[in-house]
Amino acid sequence: MFQAEVLVYLRPSIQDPQGVVIERTLQQLGFADLQKVRTGKYFRLSLAAKNSHDAQKEAERMCRELLANTVIEDYRVEVREA
Repeated sequence: MFQAEVLVYLRPSIQDPQGVVIERTLQQLGFADLQKVRTGKYFRLSLAAKNSHDAQKEAERMCRELLANTVIEDYRVEVREA
């Protein structure tokens, strides 16, 4: 059994209106050192793969097919034994 952690985030060239709203609100709350906020999505997947390589490939396939919009988003997958 393997666990995959997936982080999906907007590409740098894509505007992040939700991140802008959070950034402004945090600055209004007094977080003066804050420079920039970018939002994303986090997924934790449990996979019954034969090995970590297969688990990595399966999680990446899930990203390409559903979890990430690869036109505007990038993703990072980290796999470890559960």
